[in-house]
Amino acid sequence: MATREPMNEKWITHYSSNHQILLVGEGDFSFSLSLANAFASASNICATSLDSYDDLKKYKNAASNLEKLSRLGATLLHRVNVATMKLHPVLANRKFDRIIFNFPHAGFKGKEDNPDMIGYRKHRDLVQHFFWNARRMLRVDGEIHVNHKTGPPYCLWNLKELADASFLALIQCVDFNIEDYPGYRNKRGDGPNCDAPFRLGKSCTLKFGVCPRAEKAAKATRRPMQPTSGFNYPQRNLVVNHIPSNHGWPPTIPSGNQFSEVLDRNLLLVRKYGRDSNGVETNRGRILRL
Repeated sequence: MATREPMNEKWITHYSSNHQILLVGEGDFSFSLSLANAFASASNICATSLDSYDDLKKYKNAASNLEKLSRLGATLLHRVNVATMKLHPVLANRKFDRIIFNFPHAGFKGKEDNPDMIGYRKHRDLVQHFFWNARRMLRVDGEIHVNHKTGPPYCLWNLKELADASFLALIQCVDFNIEDYPGYRNKRGDGPNCDAPFRLGKSCTLKFGVCPRAEKAAKATRRPMQPTSGFNYPQRNLVVNHIPSNHGWPPTIPSGNQFSEVLDRNLLLVRKYGRDSNGVETNRGRILRL
């Protein structure tokens, strides 16, 4: 008997109203609201910020956006640290179809246009710890999406390499267009111009999925299963702004893994062609889409 399609499913770019979606590092929560408006509901959305609720006053529209999300049924959390979010008491037992981190940035030490600052290890460590946590919060066949600038010096972060360390493989890389998300306003998030947008330039959405074969091989060889850098992202206290009563935890995890063969093949190609015989990284094998 044929499987009946979900009723009234709505889409915006890569996201469906039937996805359980986690957003981390939100600024004024306008991206979350853009998704919720497209779905005409936010019951499938859990949106989080590193800032406390009081700190969000630096964004003139944050309070209004949070109020609208709350009315639409969103789960809203504050002071959520992406480096430890898997241990968060509200998130610890939840699984998601999509986990989204928009333009990750670990803060400023100098001017933003300083290449040494942008490529600083602190940013890579932030993303690495995010991957390690998010990897363990995915449903079967779930995806982790990172929106990121593609030009120098941001390309020095090498997100594909960081993902590989958490047994994630690149599924696809597509252009990011802010016009696809009506109402979204990217924010600097720090300093006197925190409520102003930063220049996006050429940006992309990188989609990562779990590669079970790589994790199994790592266990067999006793490869480290967690980040080993000295990055110390400050732990924040828990603030819960709104949790709908019909959250439906724990979610049902679907069976099967339709992406496993694609991801395994992708990871093997990255490993085979990503470096030359001297161990120097090359441009061969930089797989942007299958």
